[in-house]
Amino acid sequence: MEDGGPGIEEKEHVDGLFTILSHLYGFAIADFVPWLEVFDFDGYKKILSDAINSVRKYQDPEINKRVEKWQRGIRKTEEDILDVLINLKDSKNNPLLSIQEIKAQITEIMLATVDNPSNAIEWAMAEMINQPNILDKVCKELDRVVGKDRLVEESDLPKLNYVKACVKESFRLHPMSPFNVPHVSTKDTIVGGYFVPKGSHMLLSRPGLGRNLRVWEDPLRYISTKSPPYSPTF
Repeated sequence: MEDGGPGIEEKEHVDGLFTILSHLYGFAIADFVPWLEVFDFDGYKKILSDAINSVRKYQDPEINKRVEKWQRGIRKTEEDILDVLINLKDSKNNPLLSIQEIKAQITEIMLATVDNPSNAIEWAMAEMINQPNILDKVCKELDRVVGKDRLVEESDLPKLNYVKACVKESFRLHPMSPFNVPHVSTKDTIVGGYFVPKGSHMLLSRPGLGRNLRVWEDPLRYISTKSPPYSPTF
């Protein structure tokens, strides 16, 4: 739109992403009885199919155009993550990813970045505001490493040790979602001393891991240092 606001395409694309995210942990009977998938009793299959189609309707044509530009030699400089994915090669200079795999990776990246970073930043800032001494240390490190005349770049990260510690502590206390993405074990295995049979659906509680009293001293306190401030007490 001319005024800079979201247009119909942007709204449909973002709505599709949030629809997918909202159904990430949805229960579907077909996950446990696969032959029932065709009936879609829960309605999730249609909802997710429509949402994925809405997202890819706008992404896939742009990816196709970019791939064609590289193949025709029109584009020669890698400027973003899409260029990097297109140009990944093996030892024999063959493409590592097919176009379909690139499209799937871009969709994954969009799902991971549409909401999570803003939530993480808000929690980190909230915790540091509550402890001004930590916020002061973060600002001083940023001023020393980056300065006030430019944005943080990836090459700065190895020098921003205190900032990284603050971010990791925020992730521990305030994970971006309560559980990891659902996984299914492909074979019998043992994880953390527990026997996991083949075909088991696995969900790990992120708050449960990050606030475990047996592992973390004072688990609800936001503490950020260059070295781990806790000593496990198994």
